[in-house]
Amino acid sequence: MAEEQNAYKGTLNNCKTSVIPNARDAIYHGSGNPADSLLSDLSSGGWACTSATEFSNTLRGKTGTILGAFDDAVSVVNAAWSKEPDEVPENDWRGNAWPKQWSMRNM
Repeated sequence: MAEEQNAYKGTLNNCKTSVIPNARDAIYHGSGNPADSLLSDLSSGGWACTSATEFSNTLRGKTGTILGAFDDAVSVVNAAWSKEPDEVPENDWRGNAWPKQWSMRNM
């Protein structure tokens, strides 16, 4: 039986090596919490009110989990990638029938 390249595995590879890291980099520049620059501005007088400290603490807590979520996403995609064969039977949904670009996906 003829086989063809597993294009789905290629998409998973692109996702774990490019899409997720690029998205992570788009929201994260530097070290620490992704909201640190905003929180720094707030704490230096950018918002003077009784709710500013509570808001800042809540925001810091919520945005502090963002970077870990990207790492978790890479782990999940990597696990799916490692289960996929390099080649699949001809006419398999993961082969040539798999859309090669994200823009082609109807999600």
